[in-house]
Amino acid sequence: MGIVNDVLDFSKIEAGKMDLIEAPIDLKEFLNDLAFFYKPLASSKSIQMLSDVDERIPDRLMCDGLRLRQVLTNLLSNALKFTKEGHVLLNTKVITITNSSVLIKFNVKDTGIGIDERHQEKLFKAFTQADESTTRQFGGTGLGLVISQSIIEKMESNISLVSKLGRGSTFSFSIDFKIPTEKELKNELDAQSQQIVKEKCLQGVRGLIADDSKVNRIAIEHQMKKLGCTFALVENGQQALEISTQQHFDFILMDVSMPVMDGLEATRQIRKIEKDSKQTSPTPIIAMTANAFSEQKEACLEAGMDDFLTKPAKLHQIAEKVLIALERSQNASKHSNRFEVSSASKLEGSEKGKKTAANNRLSHLEESHNFAFLDELESVYGSDIWESIIDEFLQEGESTFRKILEGFQNKDLATVSNYAHKFKGEIGIIGFKKLVTELEELQHTEKNSIDLPEVESLIKQVTLLYEALVSELNRRIAPLRN
Repeated sequence: MGIVNDVLDFSKIEAGKMDLIEAPIDLKEFLNDLAFFYKPLASSKSIQMLSDVDERIPDRLMCDGLRLRQVLTNLLSNALKFTKEGHVLLNTKVITITNSSVLIKFNVKDTGIGIDERHQEKLFKAFTQADESTTRQFGGTGLGLVISQSIIEKMESNISLVSKLGRGSTFSFSIDFKIPTEKELKNELDAQSQQIVKEKCLQGVRGLIADDSKVNRIAIEHQMKKLGCTFALVENGQQALEISTQQHFDFILMDVSMPVMDGLEATRQIRKIEKDSKQTSPTPIIAMTANAFSEQKEACLEAGMDDFLTKPAKLHQIAEKVLIALERSQNASKHSNRFEVSSASKLEGSEKGKKTAANNRLSHLEESHNFAFLDELESVYGSDIWESIIDEFLQEGESTFRKILEGFQNKDLATVSNYAHKFKGEIGIIGFKKLVTELEELQHTEKNSIDLPEVESLIKQVTLLYEALVSELNRRIAPLRN
């Protein structure tokens, strides 16, 4: 099938019929997901799949995500194919950035067999590879790089190569992305949501949703219905474990932190049961998190989860993640193994996560009263459910917030940490990332041995942000109640 698709794409290119269709994408999430997708293959070859995504990349960029994925998939697949030991690295770097555009350089590096200089010019010619022995040993049509180069040329750039025989290769290209306006983002979100609802793309699919927050359950229940999906709702990992052994589900959306049993432990036990029963196609489990830092992502992967959704997830994001997970599950090998994330990757992700959190904290506090994200959320859920979500949040959130204050007054940092984590999940569905970042730090006060004066400072910042959010939500919901 891959060979047929290559030939069809090449025919389109030759006929001048390959067009780019741009839409806003979250490029950082896009790249991290892509690297994540290739980690099992890398692990099966005992090599590392690494990624280094520049945190300065804006949240949304205009791009033909399908074609960019096609290019990077080709480059990464080749890198893994021709690398027997060492690593493959997907690296991105912001070169220049303005209010309306950003120039980003992409590098795919490997420690593979490399390419002799005299053969390098053949790579971008149709139906050729470096030499005939490569075709015999590794297979392929020789069209992948030709198609990729044509796509990148459509994006007004070109792919360059630096390689030495026996010392690996680096394929690079740079793209100047447009940064969409708020109006363009809203229009695209509305169009995507309308199309997904019209198609009911999860019709006939049965899911299990595990989340201890009533606010989150109201939101996800509404979204599942719009997608045409049948589902069961549970409130903790223990319930998810029990019902998943009694009934069949095509996928599971699993909150990471829940009482009784958290999502990580529930996933571990589900995977053990599947392994013991020799289930050939494990149920896809997608983590739902309020703030997916690198450390948390690694913990989810090690537990056996398949993917991530950051709260609040938009309708098209849920649909995309579930459909990709279902496709992977159907195509999974009977002997596929869960992989271990390299210690180097863990360390790199951990340090980057800490730096990012610190930087985000500064910028978030500077913009503590910017509630433009609520406009997008209202369009995500629709006014019919938006009022219910706000009402439930105002009740549930107030109770959790008071528990944090009580814990601090009693100098009980364990209680502060536990309820900060719970509050982070409740805030996550509202989408107030500034407050989520502060709660992330407050959550780790006990673990990081932060002294009481600093905890007090964090709680003051959380209080200011929370009170501003409550005031804004009450202002917005008033017309809905009249």
